[in-house]
Amino acid sequence: TIRFWCAKEAVSKALGTGLRYSPRALLVTAFDAATGELEVTLTGDWLEAFKQFRGLSLKVSTAVIRNHVLATCFIPETLVHDE
Repeated sequence: TIRFWCAKEAVSKALGTGLRYSPRALLVTAFDAATGELEVTLTGDWLEAFKQFRGLSLKVSTAVIRNHVLATCFIPETLVHDE
């Protein structure tokens, strides 16, 4: 669905890269239609670039407002910058 695409874009922007790697490697692993909450797991080149997310899924909130999807993903800065 369009929510899944928007969730992938939100994750890529939260990571600070935009869609630098294949969006197919961002896997939607959970979706709650009642709340609009999704979980996205990094695979492939995404996981290679962001090894600190191995075994983790990123939470994304989505909502439909006036027939447009809004997706937000907040990642703690300590996870974005692998130290």
